[in-house]
Amino acid sequence: MELSNYQAFMECMRKWEKIGCNILCGLALWEQMQDCDRRGVPYTDIDIEAVSQDVAYRLMMSHDRLYALALYEWTEQHFAQNSDTSDAAAGENGCDFPTHNNST
Repeated sequence: MELSNYQAFMECMRKWEKIGCNILCGLALWEQMQDCDRRGVPYTDIDIEAVSQDVAYRLMMSHDRLYALALYEWTEQHFAQNSDTSDAAAGENGCDFPTHNNST
């Protein structure tokens, strides 16, 4: 059974949110490690709660970009499926317009 358009789009959106969250987690932790190096403190002093809040904020700020990526992916999938079925229904000429023979 095929998913509804909303469900299919939300699957794309969840995937992009997960990718964005993972990238932002890595970036925030890397920045905190750089800060620890500058201050000369061990990495165990990294405030995980502050990193978590920073990631949540950055994820919220990049939501429109993630939405656009998900929308692009969803439309690519949606139109690829529709073009496959329309090509099959179009006939052997690849178009559904009637062909005229001018030999009469």
